[in-house]
Amino acid sequence: MRIAIWAAASLFLCLAAAQPADAGCTSGQIKALLDSGAHEQVIQFCAVQGAGPEDPSPQQQGASDQGASTFSLGVVAPELGNDGIWNKYVRGGAYVVQNKFDPDGYFLLLSKNPVARGWRSLSIDARFHHDKNEGGIVGPGLVFTTDPNAEELIVYTLMQGGTVSVHNWKGDKLTLLNTKQNPDFARDEFQFQTYGLVVVEGADRIELHVDGKPTGLEAPYKSDAPVIVGLATFGRGNYEFRNFVLHEK
Repeated sequence: MRIAIWAAASLFLCLAAAQPADAGCTSGQIKALLDSGAHEQVIQFCAVQGAGPEDPSPQQQGASDQGASTFSLGVVAPELGNDGIWNKYVRGGAYVVQNKFDPDGYFLLLSKNPVARGWRSLSIDARFHHDKNEGGIVGPGLVFTTDPNAEELIVYTLMQGGTVSVHNWKGDKLTLLNTKQNPDFARDEFQFQTYGLVVVEGADRIELHVDGKPTGLEAPYKSDAPVIVGLATFGRGNYEFRNFVLHEK
């Protein structure tokens, strides 16, 4: 036990001393991950070049250095571990979320604090593959809500075959609002693509973009209210995320 405590403390001191030039986490974030027992993952996740200073800007959060990318702690903090359905860990700077058994399983990760007014878009790089789920929802999703209690969410999902959908999520009930299929968004290979939410200028709504192209899916948005943002995964599959970036005006 003393050896384990000494090793964790030594790792914390080494990584903290490495900031800010070559660490991907603040000292407080390193301690939180160590407290969760994810000692080896701290090395993978936090000791990554190009992460920026203690309080990185959105541009620095999404930056990469010679191909090294990180999942942005500036917007949401990763949840690690295995809850019996979802195995969540960090590998090569990407946040990995896996579900091998439950076709109806879902995982939700939200920002702890509301984002102030004035943000214009939210984006993430994702690569994934998933099983089909007849009559059910599958794929990675981006989430937002202006409800301070996060009891009702808007969820945009992207499927491997190029289908994009927007749902209302209240309690455990998902209600489909709109869906479209576009072969331009399909990914047969396990490769990263960028999808994001964009606040429409001069209008109280948000639209989904994939690889910089609008999908035509929109949802109402109260532009005068702070917003909680996050990501979600649905169905049996393997999902990897990097560069979760919030863009302001």
